[in-house]
Amino acid sequence: MYKHNQRQNSFFDEPLLFGGLPLNAQNRWVRLAAQIPWTRVEDEYRKQFTKPNGQVAKSARFALGCLVVKEEMQLSDRDTVALIRENPYIQYFLGCTSYNYDLSLDASLLTYFRKRFPAELMAQVNQWIIEAATASTNDESSDEDDDD
Repeated sequence: MYKHNQRQNSFFDEPLLFGGLPLNAQNRWVRLAAQIPWTRVEDEYRKQFTKPNGQVAKSARFALGCLVVKEEMQLSDRDTVALIRENPYIQYFLGCTSYNYDLSLDASLLTYFRKRFPAELMAQVNQWIIEAATASTNDESSDEDDDD
């Protein structure tokens, strides 16, 4: 069973960590989170869940995010889980509602996430990211041209 994930998150709307320090907007995980078209990813991910009953699945953002972290950092499944648990920026990237060192995540779940994001879907997600980045670059170029 899959429940639609409602956008990002109370804790990170005004993310304050460690005595009131905000998350750095230039952090690579914060920037990457803004580049991925999570709604489109979720629409494709949701199609895989046809049974109305059963245990609620992790969100598309969480599942894909775990795989991105694993590949980006070139880690084992267990090391990926450890890194996710200890890094608030990565938890932000995954769409968590708050930083939680005891995050409910087992290394075996990454196997299921890989099955739910086959190579074809990952290629499609990459294409969406490229399209969004290209559109953003074109928008910035046209804004600069307007300023002249």
